[in-house]
Amino acid sequence: MSTLLLAVNAILRDEFKVHGAIRLEERHALSTCEPIVLQKRGPAVVLKLDAQPPAACERTDCPRMFSVGDRIFPLFLARPGVHSICDYIIFYQHREETGNPVYVFLCELKSGRIDGSRQQIENGRILAEHILRMAAHHRIDEVVREDPEIRYRGIIFAPRLPEPKSSSRRPKCPYEPYPGGMQDLLVVRCRAGGTRELHYFCA
Repeated sequence: MSTLLLAVNAILRDEFKVHGAIRLEERHALSTCEPIVLQKRGPAVVLKLDAQPPAACERTDCPRMFSVGDRIFPLFLARPGVHSICDYIIFYQHREETGNPVYVFLCELKSGRIDGSRQQIENGRILAEHILRMAAHHRIDEVVREDPEIRYRGIIFAPRLPEPKSSSRRPKCPYEPYPGGMQDLLVVRCRAGGTRELHYFCA
């Protein structure tokens, strides 16, 4: 694992991490979005941001729980859009050699309409940037021995979406920017379910 990913892994709470196979799924009982399995070739640190939150107090009989927004953004009021966040953030480097980029995949799963995904993915990018800067600043090792290019990619999975169109000339994932959205944040919309190569999204 690259020194940057090691530094990211070292500062994150374990209960937010996905260990082993990368399986993306919605936690809601009424979800109709099928799980997606992502197969990786290189090291990855995977965060599940809607992980079961802890109790709001120490009493074992207290039913109050922290909301996902309160836990991820405890400083902010729950104003429209402020607490929005994507379901998963994946830090991934498909080749560990020096000079290869680190991809940050901002994954959002939707059972129905995909309206509102932009806010969730853009907030995810802001959070990911903060994690990377904190990891580099509070490094466990002497130094983070590389300064790799960081590429942010949004991926929206939903049951009714068509498959992204690829061709022999362009076999990689066909990303597009959000009109008027964040600079260098490219997004693709994919049908939920099945197994996919994470390498496909490294474009």
